[in-house]
Amino acid sequence: MNKRMTWYTVVLFIVTSLACQTLSFGGGGTGTSTDALFTDPSDPVNVAVELETQQAQTATISPEGGQITAVDIAGNRFTLDIPAGALVVDTEITMTPVGSMNGLPLTNGLVGAVQFEPDGLFLYQDAILTIEPIQELPLENQIIFGYVGSGQDLHLASPGPDLDRIQVRVPHFSGFGLGSGMATDRATLLLKRAADHEIRIQQQVADLLTREREAQLQGQESSVDLSALTEYFKSYYGLVVRPRMLAAGSSCANGKLAIQTLLGYERQKQLLGMDDGNNNSMQDLIALMDTVYAKCREEAVKECQAKVDPKILIQFELGYERQKQLLGLGGGNPSVANILEEAVRICGQSYSISGGADEFFGTGTICSIEQPWTISGSGVTVTFTPSSANGGSYSYSGSMSGIDVSGSGSYTVIYSDGFAVSIQAGGGGQAGGASGSGEEVYTLTPIASCQ
Repeated sequence: MNKRMTWYTVVLFIVTSLACQTLSFGGGGTGTSTDALFTDPSDPVNVAVELETQQAQTATISPEGGQITAVDIAGNRFTLDIPAGALVVDTEITMTPVGSMNGLPLTNGLVGAVQFEPDGLFLYQDAILTIEPIQELPLENQIIFGYVGSGQDLHLASPGPDLDRIQVRVPHFSGFGLGSGMATDRATLLLKRAADHEIRIQQQVADLLTREREAQLQGQESSVDLSALTEYFKSYYGLVVRPRMLAAGSSCANGKLAIQTLLGYERQKQLLGMDDGNNNSMQDLIALMDTVYAKCREEAVKECQAKVDPKILIQFELGYERQKQLLGLGGGNPSVANILEEAVRICGQSYSISGGADEFFGTGTICSIEQPWTISGSGVTVTFTPSSANGGSYSYSGSMSGIDVSGSGSYTVIYSDGFAVSIQAGGGGQAGGASGSGEEVYTLTPIASCQ
């Protein structure tokens, strides 16, 4: 590791240490001047973004990580490196270069920027965006920035770990870019108050890391004063983090926001392999996960019951287990069969059923895969008696072509993506005094609930 990288890591170590330590502070702010950063009314910088959609690049990135590159019409190259553990599931990501940005408050304007989708996607590890401008830009004119949505809350963004390149840390998806300006432009942005309070503290950290990067690249000793940042983090915890944690149980959305806010402290600490002996944030995270799980599962159950769609609950349960594993909070390999059975039991699902074997063809309706149902056809009625959502027994009787038939056996339900798609049945029976055995196959088609 070179000297520049070492100094940059030290600064990040100090910043993230301060962030993690604030988890032991009381709530309600500090009563100092730094509270104003979060109590001041919003005064955001909003810009109008025009995208170069024809230059967009899309890739599916797995939890193991990946890379996506795009080049804008001017020739500026953008490369996003997503590390392992940043995503919970395979995610389709689109990076679209920005063609113009009206209202950007920088003396020399835009150099280049990109916008990411899905908008608002939270990354569990910072991705790194590397910007290679077509023309060299002097260090003193480099201003890296981010924005949310379609151009709201423009703010200073933190530089990436390689000081010799123009890099941006990407904690969540929105827009990020490089502009050309003066020190006065950066100072003006720093005085603005974003509508998002999390961005307000991120901008303070970004300013500190940017000044440290400039000092190191110019071979100067750091003159960054961290004392004010300590107070900012105290205020941030009391006025933003703690209230979000207290509101976590009110809705699934509030719970997710609280977790993401708290993870803002832990992320860089984990990224740097840092262990300061402070376990408060991890204890808070464990408690939050339990609270949020209960609330989000409650909402998932209501939705799946309203839509009669077990997939909603199945995807929630599997996603929660993956999230726990990703955060190092345990979580094993849950039984997909058990989750499936529970989801079908809770959410229900109705189907039309048709099929049979040889000369027999029957149809019917299944209101619940766990309640008895019948199908009829060819003069025969078949009664299915479930023992679980995965199968049970059946019996049949009737007359086919003037011949009495009867029999019984067992059946198995075959699932795909949370839906029952077919039933395989087999057993013995009699037809006109003769005995035999056979198998039937039935096709299931989801329908609106018949209950």
